[in-house]
Amino acid sequence: MDFKHIGKSIEDFMSTVDGRRKGTIRSLRTSLNKLNKHTMNGIPWNRIITLAGRSGSGKSLFLEQLKRDFCDLNKDQKFDVLSFEFEMLSTDQVARNVSGNLDVSTKHLYSADQNTITDAEYDHIGKVADKLKYYPIYYVDESGTPDEIYQTVMRFAEYRKLKENNKGLVVTIDHALLCRGKQGESEKSVIDSLCKTMIRLKKKFDAAGMKIIIIMVSQLNRDIESPDRVMNPKLHYPGRSDIFGSSAIFFASDYVFVIHKPASMEGLVALNSGYGPSGYPLNNKENPDQAHIYLHILKERFGSNAILLLLDNFKRSRIDEYFAPKKAA
Repeated sequence: MDFKHIGKSIEDFMSTVDGRRKGTIRSLRTSLNKLNKHTMNGIPWNRIITLAGRSGSGKSLFLEQLKRDFCDLNKDQKFDVLSFEFEMLSTDQVARNVSGNLDVSTKHLYSADQNTITDAEYDHIGKVADKLKYYPIYYVDESGTPDEIYQTVMRFAEYRKLKENNKGLVVTIDHALLCRGKQGESEKSVIDSLCKTMIRLKKKFDAAGMKIIIIMVSQLNRDIESPDRVMNPKLHYPGRSDIFGSSAIFFASDYVFVIHKPASMEGLVALNSGYGPSGYPLNNKENPDQAHIYLHILKERFGSNAILLLLDNFKRSRIDEYFAPKKAA
């Protein structure tokens, strides 16, 4: 193990401060200005982010949106994306990207909505899909152990010559619970190992003067849907203990986000009293058929926690910002 004097750390700190004030060091911006505001004008480099949620809450969709945003909105930065797809097929992730770009549903892309894709539409879809080839995204479809993930990332960095080309790397894992462990190893032990391995990976890149962002997708426990919590508005919001393997995740992560769709919880809908102590709406008042998405920032290492009010646009493979209508003068 190497060691260094505090002077070197101070030198690195001042270099980062100087780079950010001059704009030579920038975060990766997203299409959600509220999220950019509550982070560091986007997702900063050399950070670990955990994104958790219930099944069907849109966490995998949101992760794909982030990758798309990174590529579309940060073309002045050089980086690759290495995406470990342990849950969905990479072809279905491509479908989500095409859906988001074309503003049509994935069902329509697959001719599953009673409207078969025409030849003209097929040609247009092909042109959009071809443009996606220029996204610097690489998929890993095979599940692996935390150590195998580490070794794959290091081999990828060497293969793409990231250090030599001064390129950053975004690593995404969807999702953490599907990492393989040793025979008989518990899911919690696997999460603990994964978190420690991701810290090791972040430190390895930083020590080498390289840039990395790691985003892990995780799951909420079922307790958040219990009748006791549904009946008590003070217990509606997801907290630290609701995330599976929370101790390791909170220890490892610089940011912890929980994406939540209370309108999908039958108990809350039946109660009809809103979400949380403030009675936040479950659905968009301007469009009652559209559900609200709440992004809870449970950990922000360099800022404060927050709840961001967003909109469900899952049909178009994205989550939109919500802006309350302006009151008439």
